[in-house]
Amino acid sequence: MPFLRHLSLAIHPPSAELSSALKDLLLELAPLGRIQSLRIAPSEAYISSDPELAGALTALSSLTHLEFRGAKAISCGVLDGIRSPLESVNIRLIENWERLSPDEADYDDNISRNAYDNAVDVVGHLHRFQDTLRQVELVYPLKSAPDWPALPRVELLMINYFYAPITLHYVRAFPNLVHLVVGDVIDFWGNMLHTTVHEHRECNRAQQAEYHRAWPSLRTCGGTLHALYMFALPFHIARLTIQCISRCLCGVEPAWLSAVLDDVRPSHLQLHIWPVTHLHSVWADAFRTALTVERDHPLESLHFMLRLSAADIDLKVDDLVNKLLELVRGLSSLTLFSMEIICDGILEIPYFVMAAQPEDHWSRPLLGSFDPGFLFCVEDELRETDMGVVAKRFLDAVPSLKEVAIRWKGRRQLPIDVVDIRLRRRKDPVGQGEIVESEMKVLIHKEDGQGIDEEETDWESEEHEADDDDDEDYVPDDEDYDGD
Repeated sequence: MPFLRHLSLAIHPPSAELSSALKDLLLELAPLGRIQSLRIAPSEAYISSDPELAGALTALSSLTHLEFRGAKAISCGVLDGIRSPLESVNIRLIENWERLSPDEADYDDNISRNAYDNAVDVVGHLHRFQDTLRQVELVYPLKSAPDWPALPRVELLMINYFYAPITLHYVRAFPNLVHLVVGDVIDFWGNMLHTTVHEHRECNRAQQAEYHRAWPSLRTCGGTLHALYMFALPFHIARLTIQCISRCLCGVEPAWLSAVLDDVRPSHLQLHIWPVTHLHSVWADAFRTALTVERDHPLESLHFMLRLSAADIDLKVDDLVNKLLELVRGLSSLTLFSMEIICDGILEIPYFVMAAQPEDHWSRPLLGSFDPGFLFCVEDELRETDMGVVAKRFLDAVPSLKEVAIRWKGRRQLPIDVVDIRLRRRKDPVGQGEIVESEMKVLIHKEDGQGIDEEETDWESEEHEADDDDDEDYVPDDEDYDGD
């Protein structure tokens, strides 16, 4: 016990006996001043079962990370008494909003006005940690408020299932934010409580004079298209990730994609598309228009994460490649293009995802499954496709490209799990031509299920004549490729 640093309690169902045992344990650990990370799920049930547990939590003085799941007002109230210098918090509230009857709303998870008015103000309970808090993750009914405390040291904010955002409230509360990740707006799919989506966006835009460039530190932003559209961030953000997945596209207008890109004008863009048939649907023109418009910050890198589903049963690899070539051919400033095709039969739809975050925060999976038999024919075609040739087609189609990276993941029960292809183009330092370097990496699933074998080819170089007079050498950084 004296060496315990991290404690996670997630026992169901909770009981008064367990709450009492946890209280005794925390009181025993408190004088040692060693425990740094604490996770309790469901926190509301445990804390309400033994009121003295709240006192044991406030007795801890060494906590830097606190996570409450299944929280409500009592759990959030404990934050007011915490003496530890918290650096990160993860509060996941209980889904306790009232459901409207089918004749009142079109979406089961809509919110009633009563639930909105009674939503717990989590951010308001974080005022004690203004000097230490650096990372905040909040899930479930979150509504912004003008009297939120300022948390100037917070660099990473991740929110999901929140009410239609008032952007100015977030800017005031998190003035020095570096990474912003936004998930679903919970009152988006039904009748919004106060305004329409367009009215809400215009309201946020009208306030932009007050917060324009108020987030000069913001470097990366990611989330669902409808949330980004409603935030209406009116300034350049270097790295942007947009989820274009079916779960989040219901009720979304394709034109919003261009609107978000016009707002943010990213230099590095990731598009997560599921199912892939969106590239051939009414969204096809939206992707083309959004990507080919010239903006004051040209697009330097573009990454597609393509996740196959049963809707993609008729997908042809050549058609997919041709569609993507059509999208990128006009991007004269693009230096890096990458795509990842995933067909492992397990849906891992990341609702928190951002290109430049630490790896452990880059993706939070939401798991589901479907019959992978739908994907057999597509995966067989991918297996037979020479991805090196495909990568070369992209390199040839866009003269400005310096690197192309392609990865596809198969189902884990098949021999090949992952294939990685990279092509890099640079000037020949001796001659007048250019050198194209290629690398292939294959991760093969062991038949005994004990792990994977890795096969890797060395860099292979191929000389070509120069296509232009640019003598600048290109040395790609590790961070240039965000697909790993």
